[in-house]
Amino acid sequence: MRSHADGFRIPGAGLGRDPAGRRPADWKLTFGSDRFSILAALAIIFTGWTPIDPILSVMVLIIPRSAWAVVRESGHILLEGAPAGIDRRDVTKALMNDVPGIRKVDHIHAWSVTQERPMITLEIEVSAGEDAQKVKSQVKDVLKSRFKIDHSTVEIV
Repeated sequence: MRSHADGFRIPGAGLGRDPAGRRPADWKLTFGSDRFSILAALAIIFTGWTPIDPILSVMVLIIPRSAWAVVRESGHILLEGAPAGIDRRDVTKALMNDVPGIRKVDHIHAWSVTQERPMITLEIEVSAGEDAQKVKSQVKDVLKSRFKIDHSTVEIV
C-alpha cells in the first residue's frame, strides 16, 4: 500500500520544476489531498490519536492556496501576459540610452513561454548612416544583459 506522501507524480517532475515553476512537492501535496482523509482515518483506527484529524484538516485548507497560485501563474503564461519585471517603457528608455543609432523603438510585445524564458519582439528605426545589423546586434545584447531576454525578434523599419 502506498502512503499519501507518494502522491501524484507528473512527467518531468524529476527535472526540479514543472511548467508553472512549482516544485514537484507542491504538486504532490495538491494532488495528494484526497489521501489526507484516508491517512487521518487510518491513524485514528490504529492509534486512537484523534488530534490527527484537525491537524490534517488544516493541511487541506492550505492546498487550495497552493493550487490557485499554480493556476494563476499558468494562466498568465498561457494568456501571454508580460513577464514580471519587464516594462515596455523601461525597455524603450534603455535601448534609446544604451544603443547609439536608434531613432525610434516601437511595437514592443513581451511574453513568456515559461517563467524562466521571457521573449520579446519590437521594431527599431535606425538613424541614417548607421549600420542596421550592428545596431540590431547591440539591441539584442542590451535585452539579454539588462532584461535577461535571450530570445528577441528585432525588426528594422
